Parts: sequence; structure tokens; C-alpha cells
Amino acid sequence: MSTKNPEGYLRLQFELNNIFQQGTNEKKVINSYINEKVSEAIDDAREPQINQLIRVTEAFIDQGKVAYVDLENQINYPLVKEAIARFINLN
Repeated sequence: MSTKNPEGYLRLQFELNNIFQQGTNEKKVINSYINEKVSEAIDDAREPQINQLIRVTEAFIDQGKVAYVDLENQINYPLVKEAIARFINLN
């Protein structure tokens, strides 16, 4: 999100899938917010794919945290929805 201030922005980005090691040889690739694998095919615009991306984005907004630098240049990690509210209030 951009602001009137050229230095001000809030970057919201997350990994679609994470790799979890279970045991010695077994790896599990899932999204940590919805506990299922999310397709990373950027050109797949089928309805099930779009619905899954909407679900994972909503879960990220509700559960995720983001690095946020406040006015005193202190980094903290609020929930995404709290960071968005702070950003809007300050800009």
C-alpha cells in the first residue's frame, strides 16, 4: 500500500507453501495458514484455484504477522490486520 509519504509503505507478502520435515526422509509441503498445499501456478485462473487463493489470503490477514517499523524505527510483529489499521491511521 502506498501513501502520500514517498517513504511510507506496508508490504504484505507470505509464502504460499512451506516445507516441513517429518522424520528423516519425509517432507510435507503445505500452506501454514490453511494446512493444505496451495497451487503456485500463477496462470491458473480456474474457480477452485481463485477460491483457494482467497481463503489463504483471508487466513493470512486473520492469523499472519508482519514486520512493522513504527515511527521510532522499532520493529515489531503485529497481526496483519493490526498492521493495516496502524498504517491507515498514520497515513
